[in-house]
Amino acid sequence: MRIGLLVPSSNSTQEPEFYTSLPEGCSLHVTRLTLENIEENSTLRIVEEIEEGTRKLSDAVNARSAKFIEDNGFEVLERKAIGIVANREVGRLDASTALDLGAEIYRPDADAIMLACGNWKTFPINEELEARTGTPVLTTNQVSLRHVAKMLGVPPVNGLGQLLAGKTPA
Repeated sequence: MRIGLLVPSSNSTQEPEFYTSLPEGCSLHVTRLTLENIEENSTLRIVEEIEEGTRKLSDAVNARSAKFIEDNGFEVLERKAIGIVANREVGRLDASTALDLGAEIYRPDADAIMLACGNWKTFPINEELEARTGTPVLTTNQVSLRHVAKMLGVPPVNGLGQLLAGKTPA
């Protein structure tokens, strides 16, 4: 089975996480989408304005994501952004940031913990966070990979959390 994946050129996490968890007999074929760069003759002021505007959007994007989840029948009990807006910077974060934030937003009455961002390293901490909280952890790459695996009828993957191991409804 061949799986096609489109990722932004600045994403350094999704491809390696998919490669490390592909079931036997599956291959991954990745295309990087080139993002428009700021031209050399642009001024530093323009870059600063873009960064400032993006930071202002961070909370709005987080709120919109929560609304999307709620519009699809789930209640969001807690939400928090990591406060980094540059995708490349997110890809450079250690997986411990996902563990720390997941533990921080954990609520005993929640059915799951969602860590959303395809460029955030989460696979190394999924099982540890689930063990600490007793709650299934859902991540962007995990949910995407689980959906593809179900579509292709490939077996669950162990070692990356309950969802990929087929232990939670998906």
